[in-house]
Amino acid sequence: MIGRFFISKTYNKCYGFLIVLLIVIMTIFTFKGLVEQLKQKEEKNIKNYIQALELFITSKVTDNKVRLFLLDIILSNQTMPIVVVDKEKKMRIYKNIPTYRVNQKNLERTLKYMKSIYEPTKLNPSEKALYIYYENYSFLDKLRFYSIILIFILVLFSFYSYWYLYTLKKAEKDHLWVGMSKETAHQIGTPLSALIGWVELLKTEHKDHTTMTAIAIQEMEKDIKRLEYIAERFSKIGSQPELSYQNIVKVTKQIIEYLKHRISANIHFQFESNKEKILVPLNEILYGWAIENVLKNSVDAMRNKGTISVKVTDKKDKVEIDIKDQGKGMPPSKFRRIFEAGYSTKKGGWGYGLPLTKRIIEKYHPKGKIFVDNSGKTKGTTTRIIFHLDPQNQYSTLF
Repeated sequence: MIGRFFISKTYNKCYGFLIVLLIVIMTIFTFKGLVEQLKQKEEKNIKNYIQALELFITSKVTDNKVRLFLLDIILSNQTMPIVVVDKEKKMRIYKNIPTYRVNQKNLERTLKYMKSIYEPTKLNPSEKALYIYYENYSFLDKLRFYSIILIFILVLFSFYSYWYLYTLKKAEKDHLWVGMSKETAHQIGTPLSALIGWVELLKTEHKDHTTMTAIAIQEMEKDIKRLEYIAERFSKIGSQPELSYQNIVKVTKQIIEYLKHRISANIHFQFESNKEKILVPLNEILYGWAIENVLKNSVDAMRNKGTISVKVTDKKDKVEIDIKDQGKGMPPSKFRRIFEAGYSTKKGGWGYGLPLTKRIIEKYHPKGKIFVDNSGKTKGTTTRIIFHLDPQNQYSTLF
């Protein structure tokens, strides 16, 4: 239920991100449409201006009022850059354009650039013909440039949003793990204290107790120690645990021996290691919890019948722990999903065993890694745990 709530909450944030993304995309397309409208208006103004200039220069219009009107149109141009040259491309008139662009050195380049935007207009067919070169005014070009900036901003926004959602999701997971662990440790601690008190009371009042009573008290003490061990596990999830060099071969063997007496007799274990002593920086309690989770998952996959092989291999710069079962296996698409919080292949499962294992191995143990190495219907599943060692550390392996 908690897993489903967490996933639902994450989906709501994703929907919010998609809505914002849609708004940004709509803004860009609206802005692009506005630029297109301005461009069309600008082209129309350019056409009117060129016609007015042509009529005024060629003296096709003799009416003074009309000429004044044409002159007014010409003089009203305060934005559109124009250059008027003769057929030898000697500059005659220029307007709304920096002087450095029309000097003898840069004139040819300027005319070439203008021609790439609009074809120059010839004012009259005579030998003294003039040619008008023109281009869009700078504000329109800036608007086009701004649309590119907006797209760039959209890309940055997308990357930032993805990073933010990923960070938020990771923070929520961390908060969820810590909260659940602290609360579980607290809930176990309260009745545990009472049980310890009751056992001490039984031992005091039944000093001459029968054999059955003695056995019951001993078993209760074992269960209390186990509960204390479990409570300590949960308490360490909420804080950064201490690591110390432990013989991972010995620790792994102890975990297997512990589970042998608590699972089906139809489950057989095979243990193998290429060295008897391999020192790895571990938190023994949390590592034991992680291995238990993987082994119990293998037992469930085999339906309490089959062989589980555990192999520890020292490869100088790293230590590999392979746990192979004879279960039904899984497709490659689930190799990563089984480590996601809330995902479970078992009916009624919460989907927190393997994600907790991944957190223990990769978050609390530096350079630790856990993943499904291979799996299939006929070959079961092999889960691999890797601890990378510092090659400069001469105490990483010891005999």
